[in-house]
Formats: sequence, structure tokens, C-alpha cells
Amino acid sequence: MTSQNYEDAVPAPSKYSQLAIRTANLPVGFVTRLPPISWWGWACLGTLLLTLAAPGASAASPQRVLLIHSFGRDFAPYNHFSGVLRTELVSEASGSVDVVEVSLDTARVADTAPEGPLVDYLAALSASRPPDLVIPVGGPAVRFAQRHRQGLFPHTPLLIGGTDERHIQRATLTTNDAVVAGRIQLPRVAQTILQVLPQTTNVVVVVGASPLETFWLTEIRDAWQPFTNRVSLQPLNELAFAEMLKRCAALPPRSAIFYALMIMDVEGIPQWEEGA
Repeated sequence: MTSQNYEDAVPAPSKYSQLAIRTANLPVGFVTRLPPISWWGWACLGTLLLTLAAPGASAASPQRVLLIHSFGRDFAPYNHFSGVLRTELVSEASGSVDVVEVSLDTARVADTAPEGPLVDYLAALSASRPPDLVIPVGGPAVRFAQRHRQGLFPHTPLLIGGTDERHIQRATLTTNDAVVAGRIQLPRVAQTILQVLPQTTNVVVVVGASPLETFWLTEIRDAWQPFTNRVSLQPLNELAFAEMLKRCAALPPRSAIFYALMIMDVEGIPQWEEGA
């Protein structure tokens, strides 16, 4: 992962994100690197934002945190991030915390029209009592939160993490936001394969057919351009999962498998990453 500063892209951070980022020992600015912040550090960051968001809240009124999942709370690898964050937020907060969780299951399809029911539900939820902190988990959830930010929770602090910076719309960030994002260095994947297996001439890419996987396949193809004179790249996104298994089991010599992401195959069948 590498670090890239967002300071030139957005206004100066508000007191919410300034204090949270300083306390987490991170540089001020909507930036940062995935290390050195741990899962516990993420919880501290969220707890601080939560504490500052509602300074007048009474102990009898639990502060509300809205977790927006990209594919469901149990979907790997995001479940590891959200699980620790959820537990530590509750245990480290000075008062009671009400964690509300929703899933953006429509991230498996390209059309944003199915988002309507979820948008309506969140609008009703915010009308009765706005959340004190919103945390989208994963790229699709980040895009959703930023797309509907002004209509659903314009004044609520937004904590973005567990995602690649490519998914973040910098122009829409506000001084009430805190971002801890990394960047997957795809060329290093190719370099590592060729360093460990220098005789490799064929690389198959295990990747599904959801919009998120299509996005990453485009990024992978671009990153591999400098290496096409040495190896051929064969994505398996147009195959059903069972056919992917057969293809990988019958690869020719000097082949390598790059397991990128497996969420949904071309037949529309969801695949749990840990099972895949």
C-alpha cells in the first residue's frame, strides 16, 4: 500500500476529523495509509468522531452508528474489518452505542435503480433520528454513501475505510469526513509472479462478473500492459464458477493463477470468497 495526500483536493479538516486523525497518530488531511492504523485504531477513530458528533447527547440516549455493507455483513474480506470495528466501537465508547447495519446487496448488479428501497428506508430512519456517524464498508458502499450523502445525511460525520482510494470521489468530500484509504499496487502482483516463477508465460485471472469485479478487471488489464511481452493474461470472468475450477485444474505448463476477486460468476450465482 502507498500513501497519497488528499489535502489539495478538499477543504481543511474540521475539528471532528482533525482530532480523530491526530489521536490515531495519522497525518492531518483526508489521507493516509492502511498501516499504521490497526483495527483497534479504527475503532478509536470512529469512537472519537462519534463522541464529537453529538456532544449534548445524554447517557440515556445511545449514539447511533450506521454501518453500510457492500455485500452483507458476513461477506469476506469486509467482514473481518466490520466485525472488529463493530465490537470495539461498542466497547470503547464512553456511552451506549446503537449500531444499525444495512447491506447494499444491489452492488452485484450494474443498475442503480434497485437502490430505491434502501434509500427510502435510510431516509425514513434519518427522519426519525439521524445517525451520529456513518461508516460505509467496501468500495460499493463508499460510492453509495457519497452518491446519496446530501439527500440522506448531509451533516453527519462520514468515516471511510476498508477500501481502495480509487473508489473515493474526492470532489464530494467535506470537512466533516475522515478517510483512511490504501491503494492496491497491481503492477507489483505481476512483478512478484515473475520473480517467484520467472518461467511463467500464462496467467489466468480468477475474477467474477459483478460491477465491482468488472471495475477491478479493467484496472488489472491496465496494470499488466507493461508485461504483455512476457506473459499472456487470461481472465475467467466469462465462465461459470464450475468451469473456472476445470480451467484452473487443466492449465498448461508455465502457468500461474492470479486470484483477484470472486463475488458473483457470469451466471449470476453469488460466491463466498472464503469458499471460492
